[in-house]
Amino acid sequence: MKISADIGWGHKFGGARRLAIKTLMAMSRISPKNEYLAYSNSAHADLTGTAVHERVFPAPRYVPQSVWDQFVFPHAVFPEAVRRDNPDVIYFTNNIMSFGRLPAPAV
Repeated sequence: MKISADIGWGHKFGGARRLAIKTLMAMSRISPKNEYLAYSNSAHADLTGTAVHERVFPAPRYVPQSVWDQFVFPHAVFPEAVRRDNPDVIYFTNNIMSFGRLPAPAV
């Protein structure tokens, strides 16, 4: 099973993002036969060397970071990237879900 997760909300690293990363890492240890993809707007050293594959989409210089974090990444970039990867399920770790059409059931 291919599991995709949105961990890319905001450019600051805090408790909610740390929880999302640790949850994905634990899931990958419990069920290593699955493929785990984490989509973010900044790279996370915690995922280096783990079974969780990170897809990083940083904000271009001409787009304000807050606009990228709150609108462009979650509602345009993330849905497009997920459609390309074609997961079996999408795990949203934030309190919002993408507006874009998604290719799989979402949690």
